[in-house]
Amino acid sequence: MTVDPGVSGGVTLLGELSSFLGSSAIALTYLGIQYLLKSLGFIDSVNTLLAVIVLILGYLGEVLDSVFGALLQPKYRCPRCGVMTDREVHVCGERTVRIMGNYDLENEDVNLLVSAIIAALSVIALLLLIGPRMVILDL
Repeated sequence: MTVDPGVSGGVTLLGELSSFLGSSAIALTYLGIQYLLKSLGFIDSVNTLLAVIVLILGYLGEVLDSVFGALLQPKYRCPRCGVMTDREVHVCGERTVRIMGNYDLENEDVNLLVSAIIAALSVIALLLLIGPRMVILDL
């Protein structure tokens, strides 16, 4: 099915690779900061598992955003062009027809939902990794 570039839920190989590279860059930056802090004596050891968790959760956030965007956001078809879009008026100026989606969630709503899920998963991963007592004591 053809969709305009940027339509919520649309997935391309380039987009997936870019997302994975972005998550990798953030995880590697985190890992680099850990090594720097260790060399300066601020921390005793480097935790590579946390960097892997950052990578996985970052990429998972993109995947969930695409899935929820495809499932929850309304989709429209332009009667003139036949192209699927997430806009009520297509870029060609024609009013579109709603063809999918029973929810009136906007992109920002999906972003908030995914951010909350990833934040909750991050807290769960942290608690499983170092334990609830350690998290509270380190605050």
